[in-house]
Amino acid sequence: MLDYPLITVRSSSGLTSVNHCGTHLLTTSSTGDLCQWDRQSGNAVSLWRTKQNLVSALPLESHGSTSYERVALQHSNGVYIFDLHSESVLEEFDISVSNFARIRLIPQNPPLLVCPSGLSDIICHDIRVPYLEKDASDGYSKNNAVKTGPENGITLSMSSDEFGSLQNIEPLPYLGSDYILSTYECGSICLFDLRNSQRPLFTSDVCKGAEAFPSLAVWRSVALVGDTKGEAHMLNVSKSAGFKLLYRRTLNDEDPGSCVAGCLRIRDDGAVTVACCWDNSIRLFETRSLSMKALCNEHKDNITDIHFHGSTGEFATCGMDGNAHVWKI
Repeated sequence: MLDYPLITVRSSSGLTSVNHCGTHLLTTSSTGDLCQWDRQSGNAVSLWRTKQNLVSALPLESHGSTSYERVALQHSNGVYIFDLHSESVLEEFDISVSNFARIRLIPQNPPLLVCPSGLSDIICHDIRVPYLEKDASDGYSKNNAVKTGPENGITLSMSSDEFGSLQNIEPLPYLGSDYILSTYECGSICLFDLRNSQRPLFTSDVCKGAEAFPSLAVWRSVALVGDTKGEAHMLNVSKSAGFKLLYRRTLNDEDPGSCVAGCLRIRDDGAVTVACCWDNSIRLFETRSLSMKALCNEHKDNITDIHFHGSTGEFATCGMDGNAHVWKI
């Protein structure tokens, strides 16, 4: 089922994230390269050199349509809005990141960029700002970058002494545009309501005995978390009742410790889950039962990201071996 990838793109440096952008793939690398690749030929189409230690990129929507002319870039020392057309930074968010969580987008009106901050905080920024308006004669405004501080966003704080570092952030649009799920180093899961950001709506240790959660995926009201023991925990999330553990599964019964899911993603229809594990393997599961359907060892180094195509169901993976692969299920 995953005998070989449909297409492979190769970079000279380790890749840190991958996105499907229409007929292209968009990748980021640890050296600061943001690259657009043709999905048919595997050739590089465009290359932008940004700051070192580029962690991830998120294409942004403008007026309800995905233009891919602007992306949010997460570096180890900050988050930026970058215009691909003018090759300029439009906005800088004054954020120091000391955890492994990645930026996420809540595509509501106004759109919110959800950013990890410090060791255990989350800051949500409204990115509906004047530079999103396009000028007919000169494209996007090329004014100096707007600098935005934490005081201009919504801050969600947890005690780093009690919870440890923030590990994952995922919006929960099925519950509403104001809900965010987060996991922490201590094995806790929190549900936040942005309308009441002083404390989590629910905090749970339903995954008793679990250690840190390096991976998190959501589908509708279901959350799937992977822990460092090689187990996956499936939870139902409710804004009225909190968390309910549905079941847990060991991803590899023969050698659980080697099969820790560093990345998890659930396909848009909820039927298929992909886990990229610390042993550099890609494992395909039926979501309902978490029974494994396919195994592939195409990557030769740490796999850093997974992204499903919204319409075809194909998914892309990338890793520190410098390769990104597109897979058809």
